[in-house]
Amino acid sequence: RPVHIGEDTWKFMKQANETIVQKGGLEQHTSQFQGGKKGKKRPRHTNQNEKEERLAKWKQLQDFLQNYAPFDVVIDGANVGYYQTNFEGAPRHLDYHQVDWMIQHLATTKTKEQDGRRVLVFLHERHLRQAPRDYQGVIQSWRDAGQLYVTPAGMNDDWFWLQAALQWKCLVVTNDEMRDHFFQMLAPRSFVSWKERHQVRFSFGEWTGSPSLPSRAKHNPRRARQVLLDFPEAYSRRIQRVQALSNNHEKYGDRKLSLTARTGLVIPLPKRGDENRFLDGKHVETDETAPSEEFYLCICPST
Repeated sequence: RPVHIGEDTWKFMKQANETIVQKGGLEQHTSQFQGGKKGKKRPRHTNQNEKEERLAKWKQLQDFLQNYAPFDVVIDGANVGYYQTNFEGAPRHLDYHQVDWMIQHLATTKTKEQDGRRVLVFLHERHLRQAPRDYQGVIQSWRDAGQLYVTPAGMNDDWFWLQAALQWKCLVVTNDEMRDHFFQMLAPRSFVSWKERHQVRFSFGEWTGSPSLPSRAKHNPRRARQVLLDFPEAYSRRIQRVQALSNNHEKYGDRKLSLTARTGLVIPLPKRGDENRFLDGKHVETDETAPSEEFYLCICPST
């Protein structure tokens, strides 16, 4: 079963995130480093004008979250746009088509509950300022559809989409392991539980589109790559105490079965990819022979 995240946990994470943004960090966080191998923390804003501007920009987000109906998914736009763009000769700006493919896929793919999801992508203002003219049309389409939130200069866009995801209790599309967020929030277990239940990882597959297009047309906006999403499981993969019903007697004729409730443990065994489940870096499975499938050890008393 999934791990339950209580209201107190949601409240703590939102308050911690807000304090980090407004004050530069939690009082208990005395380390000089950001975490996640991102080096030393930036100096806190001491200029009163800068501080007031920072608070005003954060209040704009808070007002937005209060005034708009909850979205189903928020997207870490930079993480999606820079996916697999670290190669020689790659443009310095992010791939806006990749962001658009993600938005369109989530907004148009039907689910059991609805025809498409309400999607909001977060992008730092510099990504819009740096965007070539060829991409202005697609960016404007996000604005017109109410699918874009632009985060201000001088502030980390991660804290904005994280606050939205916590406020709306919705899914977040990103491959970011968020180790620095975890570190600066003082490594609460609740953050790992939230991440396990709400993070959607992604990749892009084969090119799709008209077969009549020439091979050089892979950058043509009429074509797109398949969007591959890895949604959270319907259960939490961790040691759990479970209760099951077992038969004490066989059934004879009209005689009813005698059922007994037993409590046992279900323990997940290591598998490849487990390093993405833990943020402290201590549970990395290095054995190449480890299975990619999930296996569990079940312990239940015999009587």
